[in-house]
Amino acid sequence: MKLEEEVFYEILLNLIAQAVCLIKAKNLKQYIDSSHIEAFNTDKDSKWGYKSKDFSFFGYKVHLELPQGAFPIPVSVKVTEGNKWDGHYLVELTESACKHLSDKGKNIKEVSADAGYDSVKTAKYLLQKNITPIIA
Repeated sequence: MKLEEEVFYEILLNLIAQAVCLIKAKNLKQYIDSSHIEAFNTDKDSKWGYKSKDFSFFGYKVHLELPQGAFPIPVSVKVTEGNKWDGHYLVELTESACKHLSDKGKNIKEVSADAGYDSVKTAKYLLQKNITPIIA
């Protein structure tokens, strides 16, 4: 990880910690999704990715885990190359979210995500943590 990335994540995690205090609920329903960010073709770290068979892009994906409800602030973030499969990141995002939320006395009871995050590994992980998976 580059120094700029480390500083960015440190600032982001501090903002998340402050914002989580504003969430009143103790048991949270989370959702996870990714968005693409296009990059210049000179960016050597970015890769070609696909959102569907008809839509490709050159760049990165930003994966976010957010609580459902009136105050949807990201509690976990992961930036990847555009060609990475979303399913690799549900466990990492949820582990990070659980850590940040449990420090504030909150628990994740449900995680919703699209089919891009579906796998046997993710379902087993969520069920072992007593988190209801809703993968559509």
